[in-house]
Amino acid sequence: VLYEKEYAALLPGLLKQLMSDAGHSLVADPGRVAAPLFIESCRAAGLAIVARETQPFAAGEIRQSIDIYEIQRC
Repeated sequence: VLYEKEYAALLPGLLKQLMSDAGHSLVADPGRVAAPLFIESCRAAGLAIVARETQPFAAGEIRQSIDIYEIQRC
């Protein structure tokens, strides 16, 4: 989802529309350059990142760290 900076800026607004007041969303990101903009856009949209967990990923010779963000309304 965060492949492009435009998506990182748009996603928080969409999440806010789809989440109930007590709802949570999970977004996984493998360290894309748009991740900081996504975090900033969440705050601007009235959303809070309440947890961030990093999980290792391996497929053959590919090694990555995947960040999983838990998001809720402020």
